[in-house]
Amino acid sequence: MKNKLKLILIGVLIASILAVALLVVLPFMRRSTEYFIKIEEYTNEKNAMENEINDLYGLKSDYYVLNSLFDKYNTQIPLTENIPVLTDQIYEIGKYSGVKIYSIIFNEVLNYNAADNKAGAINVDLSIEGSYYQILTFINTLEIMPRFLKIEIISLDSKQAEQQSYTNEGASVILSGEISFKTFYDKSNYDN
Repeated sequence: MKNKLKLILIGVLIASILAVALLVVLPFMRRSTEYFIKIEEYTNEKNAMENEINDLYGLKSDYYVLNSLFDKYNTQIPLTENIPVLTDQIYEIGKYSGVKIYSIIFNEVLNYNAADNKAGAINVDLSIEGSYYQILTFINTLEIMPRFLKIEIISLDSKQAEQQSYTNEGASVILSGEISFKTFYDKSNYDN
């Protein structure tokens, strides 16, 4: 009998441990399942946000590239005629090359190419004087300036320098001349 009682007690003890375990463990298992589901949702949300951030970084990079191209374009073909800036640039090139600039005349080209053309053009006529190398430096610098331009006419005459020399070697041949070129600007914002 003692063995039977022991077996019954052991059975009741095991059953009560299992009942308590089921009553305690099942709610924790449900909570852990809920937590796993929430963790999965948060992980998916985090991945979606990371993808969105990466897309925004890509857009930011594209913006900087496009802004850089716009700045380059705006330097090459300004949004306005901007005659004062162009005049300053020409005088700076003249100072750099040692050429004397006697006059700068600007004339806007009306109806440049076609009516639907968004680019305006300005003819610029310069009267200059200097040595051959100074004028050559002036023309080369003018051609490499960032603004689009097209040199159309170069006309040079020579004269002998008497008192003033443009080099340190005494009297030299001084060239005076006319340079005509066309430069462009974006007039699309004026037409709208």
